[in-house]
Amino acid sequence: MVETCHHPKKKKNSRQPPHKPGISAGYLASNFSEPPATSSLKNGHVLLLYVTTDRDIKATESKLRTLTNEYVNDYAIKKLIKCFLKFKKLTDVKEFANFEKLCNADFVVVPVTPRPHLNVVRKLIDSPCTSSPVKTRKTAACGNCKILRRNLQNCIREKHAIRNKQSEGRKRTEGKVTKRLNEKLRRKNKTISKLKIKIKAQFPVKTICKDLKNAKRGAKYQKEKASNAENDKKSVAKEAASQVREIEIDFQNQLLQREEELADVQSSTKNNEME
Repeated sequence: MVETCHHPKKKKNSRQPPHKPGISAGYLASNFSEPPATSSLKNGHVLLLYVTTDRDIKATESKLRTLTNEYVNDYAIKKLIKCFLKFKKLTDVKEFANFEKLCNADFVVVPVTPRPHLNVVRKLIDSPCTSSPVKTRKTAACGNCKILRRNLQNCIREKHAIRNKQSEGRKRTEGKVTKRLNEKLRRKNKTISKLKIKIKAQFPVKTICKDLKNAKRGAKYQKEKASNAENDKKSVAKEAASQVREIEIDFQNQLLQREEELADVQSSTKNNEME
């Protein structure tokens, strides 16, 4: 028997069919596929570029630059894309109508001037500013400048001296005022202390407070005594009432015994008489 080796079957490349474009992509492709002029550029054209470039902002910007031949501002594109991403349910009629309005609106191209190169600025900065030699000679030969400088320095010194004098005068006046106020405060404190001593001598507060405390304590003690006496009276009255009741009960018992004895005596006398 010859063994037959069965080779495994090769797997076929099962590629998935391409996804159908969404509602937004289909609408943009059907209505804004033709390249527009710069005057009739709509938001739909920009959004179609954004969708076809795998949603890359830089690629859309470069394509817009080729269309308009101008530097386009990123802010306008980003703002439009934010509005586009808000539409998440285009099956709704109202939302789709708003989406159509946004796509058919004009796209405002904000041109941006490119910045100049830094070398140009450096050249402008490094360029020497030459002064005329005639002016320098005249200023060197002029003698009035020295006099004016001296006068100016003297004026500045006088100004500083006046300011120093004013500051010293203010400090002196402030010191005098503070001294007077401190003296007044000391006098008032002395008078207040004297008055306190007099009040203590005439009306000794401590002794009065002690007397009041002692009086309160005495009143409390007397109240406690009175309450204890009343309690004692009540207890004595209760004991007396209980003793009286006991005496009454004993007396009643004795009366009953005597009555029984009398009844026995009477019955015995009757029997004797009958005999």
